[in-house]
Amino acid sequence: MSSFLKPLFATIVLTASAAPLVHAEQFDSSYSDDGRYIESVGSAHRTALAMLETPTGQIVQVSAVSGGCGGSPVCPRLTLLTANGAYITSFGVSLTSSNGMESASGAAIDSRGRIIVVGTSTPSVGARNFRILRFLPNGDLDTSFAGDGNTDVDFFGVDDYATAVAVDANDNVIVVGQAGRSATDTDFGVARLRGTDGTPDTSFSGDGKATVYFDLGATQKFDAPRAVAIAASGGRISVAGIAYDNAISRYRVALARLNGDGTPDTSFCATTCTVQGSYTSINNGRRVYYFGSNTVHSDTAAGIALAGNGDFFIVGETYATDGSGKRAAIARFAANGDYVAEALNDGLGNNAAYRSVQLSDANGQRVLVGGDSGPEGNYLLLQAFSFGLTPLAGYGDCLNTTGFCFIGGTGLGDNGPDQAAALTLDRNGRPLFAGSFVAASGDFDKSVFARFTNATGPRPDLIFRNGF
Repeated sequence: MSSFLKPLFATIVLTASAAPLVHAEQFDSSYSDDGRYIESVGSAHRTALAMLETPTGQIVQVSAVSGGCGGSPVCPRLTLLTANGAYITSFGVSLTSSNGMESASGAAIDSRGRIIVVGTSTPSVGARNFRILRFLPNGDLDTSFAGDGNTDVDFFGVDDYATAVAVDANDNVIVVGQAGRSATDTDFGVARLRGTDGTPDTSFSGDGKATVYFDLGATQKFDAPRAVAIAASGGRISVAGIAYDNAISRYRVALARLNGDGTPDTSFCATTCTVQGSYTSINNGRRVYYFGSNTVHSDTAAGIALAGNGDFFIVGETYATDGSGKRAAIARFAANGDYVAEALNDGLGNNAAYRSVQLSDANGQRVLVGGDSGPEGNYLLLQAFSFGLTPLAGYGDCLNTTGFCFIGGTGLGDNGPDQAAALTLDRNGRPLFAGSFVAASGDFDKSVFARFTNATGPRPDLIFRNGF
């Protein structure tokens, strides 16, 4: 943060603190003393992937360590803690060049407590592929998964990059990412692996793989998914990401939905959808969307969540037309793909972004989002919205008491950038927040994991998690 903005923000905080603030939720002090748990590792970067609850109620904090982990550029690390955040043990996984990861992008947990980490393989032989690893609850690689605990997915022999992962009701693993057709043509790639043994699920599109294209331009056909969610009924797969529009040289939000067998779900924007601008020809299982007005600006989608009735929410960011700043963005859609509502948030200093979204009840009456805020990306952000995407007043202690703006350490700001990774919910509806931050200039990235209270949210027996 600049020397000017730090004292300015301090003044804002201190002025607001002069009168006692009444807000419903807090850092959950029953977790690791103050609700936060910091992880760092010597002279290497650590990037948070997810904070997950196990079937037994313990917590697994999943991160990726860059460098210093054998023959792989990136290695996963799992930290197991009690339900109250007391350290139990950690598992650092050293990968070799043959099963190494160039990057790690997401993590999920199945009904048996097995942890799945996805990313991109190192291009030691041939092109990059989706790389999927599964770990047992004790941190060992699960040898029942593809024989040695890890496997690759290749689409067309060109570079592929996995970006997100989800687990369905049968513990099958669904991975999405960029599927390369050529150097100038990438599609949404979706792969489903059997939970039983990690092999491709041939009931899905014949070979366990499906692609979706938008191709908004003739020269640069760049379509890239960023998030995936699975419906409990029928296993429909909803994917959110971006597509590059050559005509305006900007990115738009791209959405797709597949049936459980991998075919396009043509009930999603069957012929067209409301609020599509010039993109009405993109339908029959696909749609293109822009936040705000139909101007020459870029948008991204980073997270997606499904309600019990089929409605869904996406979160991301929308940029100024000149790219000088961005606002966090959230939108709600009906099950058929029609637009319902959206909300945009400047954050602290016109530099906010939402990265993940979760519903704490089946009807989406309380929508929780995790992201990062300004100025200059120096604060992590948690907010709650109503069904109609109105920020819930009194939820946090900043943004007019509608959200939490917080950092990994103490004080008023990290050096930045701070970036949220994933938001999940535990069985009591408490938000589990994972993110990364830089404490001081020149320092290595650290991971922060935080748990918040759920004093005013749905009762535990009404909690709606991960689409199920």
